[in-house]
Amino acid sequence: MRTGTVLLLGLSLCVSSAVAGVQVSFEDGVDFTEYRTYAWGKGTPAARPEYQELIVAAITRELAEHGLRPATDEDPDLFVVSVAFAKMEYATRGNYIHLDNWGVGIITSDVVGSATGHLAVDLVDATSKKVVWRAVAEEVFGRKISNPQKKIDKITRKLFRNYPPK
Repeated sequence: MRTGTVLLLGLSLCVSSAVAGVQVSFEDGVDFTEYRTYAWGKGTPAARPEYQELIVAAITRELAEHGLRPATDEDPDLFVVSVAFAKMEYATRGNYIHLDNWGVGIITSDVVGSATGHLAVDLVDATSKKVVWRAVAEEVFGRKISNPQKKIDKITRKLFRNYPPK
């Protein structure tokens, strides 16, 4: 079964905790100290390749800080799968009536846009092909991210705050 299919289907993850826009779930009873190596699985990359590179770099750094290293010649213990997307929302703000020189009114409104970014990271057991740990972050941005690397690093640190689960 494909890893992408496994992660997008309903998964039975037993224990859950939340931290300010971040939700972490993991399979109860899994010994996370047994996982030492990982390889990247197929996920859904960010729409902008430069953002995907920042996401991969941030996740790689977090995995290294938690004692996981990329699998080289051996089979990995885990597959890392990330899913990143943004949802744009638009709303109108205010109605303004303007009178022209002849007293004719024109009604105008401002359209305000915002984006909600979503980043999910799944750690999939390479043997069983089951997701053993999942972290999902949701963050509301303006129309433009001024420092994407800083934002992605901050979100990724929040995602891995509860890894390995205790």
